Amino acid sequence: MTPRGIGRAVRRRPGPPPGALPLPPRRKWRAILISSVLLAPALWAIVVGLVATASDERNAPAAAPYIAFGLAMLPFVFVALAFLSEHPRAASAVLRAMGLAVLVGAPTLALAGDAVTGLVAGCGADAATPYTAKATAPCLRDAGFAVSTADRDVGVIAASAARGGLHARVRGNDLIVAFGRDAREALDLARGYRRFAPKKVRKHLRDILSRQRNAILVWTVAPTQLQLQTVQKCLAS
Repeated sequence: MTPRGIGRAVRRRPGPPPGALPLPPRRKWRAILISSVLLAPALWAIVVGLVATASDERNAPAAAPYIAFGLAMLPFVFVALAFLSEHPRAASAVLRAMGLAVLVGAPTLALAGDAVTGLVAGCGADAATPYTAKATAPCLRDAGFAVSTADRDVGVIAASAARGGLHARVRGNDLIVAFGRDAREALDLARGYRRFAPKKVRKHLRDILSRQRNAILVWTVAPTQLQLQTVQKCLAS
C-alpha cells in the first residue's frame, strides 16, 4: 500500500464512540454537581412525606404531595447523570436505572408491609403515652359512633392487644381499633391483620389500615376525611 493509501486508511478509521474515553474532570464534576442538585430536593421531599405519614400531629402536612414530588424527580436525576456523564448508551442506562429502582423498591416495600411504621418503630419513636381503648371509647360515643369494647365485637386480634380493642360503627362504615402496648406491638398487630386479611381485601389494605402511635385502625371501607379526623382526635391515653 502506498503512503497515500495508508494516510487515507488512517483518516477513515472511525473514532471511539461517545463516552468511550475517560470524561475530563471538569465534565465529570459538572455531572455530579447537577445530579446532586436534582437529587437533594427529591430526597428531602420523600423524607418530609415519610415523617408526615408517621406523625401524630393534627397539623402535620399532607404526605402524598411531598412523596409524589420526590419520586417524580428521580427520573430527572437519572437522565442528568447519564447524559451529562456522556454515557455511550444514555437512554438505555436511564431505563435500566429506573427499572432497578422499581425492582428493588417494590419487593422491599411488599416485604416490609409498612415501611414507615417499621422505620419509626425500629428507631424507638412514639415514646409518648400510649392510647387505650378505655380512654378513647367515650369520645367516639360523644362523636356519634356506636362503640363496643367487648372481645366478641372487636375480633381476635384486637381482643389480644395489650391496651384493649374497640369496635366503632358510624353510618356507612365500621372501625376496629387495636391498642398495642407500644409502637412495636402495634406493628405486630398490623402484621396480623395483613396476614389474615381475605385476598380480596389485601389489595385495599393501604386504604383501610393505618397506625396512630400504638393504635392500629382497620376500617371496613376507606374512611372519609371527616371520619378519620374524628377518630384521630378521639384517640386518648
